Amino acid sequence: MTSTLSEYLSTHKPAGFRSEATYFVDGDFLTYFLSNDPYYAERYDDMLTMYKSETTGELIGCKLKGVKLLVDKMGEFSFSVTDGKVKLGPLLVTAAMVSRKDSREIYRKLASKMSGAEATFPHPQLAA
Repeated sequence: MTSTLSEYLSTHKPAGFRSEATYFVDGDFLTYFLSNDPYYAERYDDMLTMYKSETTGELIGCKLKGVKLLVDKMGEFSFSVTDGKVKLGPLLVTAAMVSRKDSREIYRKLASKMSGAEATFPHPQLAA
């Protein structure tokens, strides 16, 4: 049995960075990173925080709040969460619909940049 973090890490190497969306049940938000660069956060509106590279200023990720509401809204348009997974593109388009009118263009750009990415929802109410 290992007694220190250093001992544990000497035999358990990290898997490395994977670009994937992560849903946090307790906060009802998801985060998604395209790269592992150091970043700063820039709040865009009530639902969206964008993460930008400290070195280039390029968009490298985002945080989207109120995911349960967005998934419910998607259901009104016959989008569904299949096997507990939802594509980020339709989720961001739905966020654009409920966001301020002047916010829609940034959501469209995000949906385009993150096309194909999906989030997994372990929470039964979201994965139903």
